[in-house]
Amino acid sequence: MTSCHGPKETTTSKTNTNGPLAITQQDSGKTYTVKVNEEFSISFGECIGCAEVWKLADVDAQKIVKLTNTYSGNKCKDCVGGSQINTFHFKVIAPGPSILLFTYFGQRFLVTIVGN
Repeated sequence: MTSCHGPKETTTSKTNTNGPLAITQQDSGKTYTVKVNEEFSISFGECIGCAEVWKLADVDAQKIVKLTNTYSGNKCKDCVGGSQINTFHFKVIAPGPSILLFTYFGQRFLVTIVGN
């Protein structure tokens, strides 16, 4: 059986001209600047079939819009549980700072996005 808390996402955060900002769960506490009308994502490793998933607990909806989540990395076959990468997608719609807070099994993830 695969561990319920599965592997942590190991991709590092990046900013590049080839795509949107990709933040990972190792980036908690950081601040990023994102242009208005640009998208960014935040990815977390999580358990499939556990009682808890990563949840967005707080966002300033006047500055940032949540888009549809995507899921990847489920390598579990014929097992109970397993793990996956849950990617939250967002779009900055107004300038200024906004704190995003996520929770999972008592863990807290906090990142500040400054729209410009």
